[in-house]
Amino acid sequence: MTEQLDLTEKTIRTCRSLQIDETVRKFREQLDRVRSSPTEAIKPLAPLLDAMEQKYAIFGDDPIMNSWKVVRWCLDHGLIQSAMTMLGENAVTAICRVFALDPRQEEVRNDVHSTIHILLENIPKDRWRVHSVERVEQMVNALAPYRNDLKPFGMVKERRNDINHAGARPQPLKAQKFWPDAERAFKELSTFFEKMSMLAKSMQR
Repeated sequence: MTEQLDLTEKTIRTCRSLQIDETVRKFREQLDRVRSSPTEAIKPLAPLLDAMEQKYAIFGDDPIMNSWKVVRWCLDHGLIQSAMTMLGENAVTAICRVFALDPRQEEVRNDVHSTIHILLENIPKDRWRVHSVERVEQMVNALAPYRNDLKPFGMVKERRNDINHAGARPQPLKAQKFWPDAERAFKELSTFFEKMSMLAKSMQR
């Protein structure tokens, strides 16, 4: 039980975004088994088990919304770098899920990153540098109505790069700038994740 709890937390802290749903599910299954144990020794542990369950209560059955909620978990635990990384990469994964693309394939993720950049910067097709023009064109057309919802993505990418380069850049941001920016990006991208969740469900019908 404690081993699975430790694994769940490490999975989030190390940004293993595609493993979060599975590790949280396994943790809850183990928690349910412990709770259903008939032994009297479990009763004194009830407050501890409640606290453990509450720690991951925000996660549900929707993988796209979970990928947004995990950013809240990171922020609540002071993990600004993880929050920024998760927010950017999970937005890409959400798009992959909408179009039934493998989020583990590098070429796919690169094309999704390019799609977002194309949308935000209005880049004409003759200047695209992508792996699959057909795939990117399909995503650009389908995601055009959500362009405004994606606007915070650029700021997230910039803040993440600043952190990951350890501030070793010409004009690094001050440390106190990251927290409010992370909170703002989390809130502003909520609409995007909600719409991607609904779009994914509609395309699966």
